[in-house]
Amino acid sequence: MKGSVKFGLILLGAVLLLIGMIDVTSKKPIIWNRTFDAKDKNPFGAYVLREELKHIIDQRNVDVKRPLYEYLDSTKGTTMNLLFYTSYFSLGEAAGDKLLDYVSRGGNAMIIAETIDYNLLDSLKVRVENFYGYKKGV
Repeated sequence: MKGSVKFGLILLGAVLLLIGMIDVTSKKPIIWNRTFDAKDKNPFGAYVLREELKHIIDQRNVDVKRPLYEYLDSTKGTTMNLLFYTSYFSLGEAAGDKLLDYVSRGGNAMIIAETIDYNLLDSLKVRVENFYGYKKGV
């Protein structure tokens, strides 16, 4: 009886070790979630973008942790490049007006988004149409 318990525990340990080795050496699946987060290394994460911006732009990168309205008020007289990378870009009327004022004074803003708030598009007189691909024979 003692020998069979010992054999069973050794066999269980070997199986668990084999499962662990297979898990460690197997390819991890690509996660296609749209996070747009600077820490995510998946295709829709901004990790690579953030790391490469350090080499492309010879300026320091700053993460803005406070409301954009306050940040733009504190940067009067200075011009910077603002980059927005998100799935939905919406600031609200007051912050949108601040951003437009900032750009009209010579600042730069680049918005990369799937959807942009209609009020901002209307202020910029930009018309957007959705394109879902080429339909053959139409």
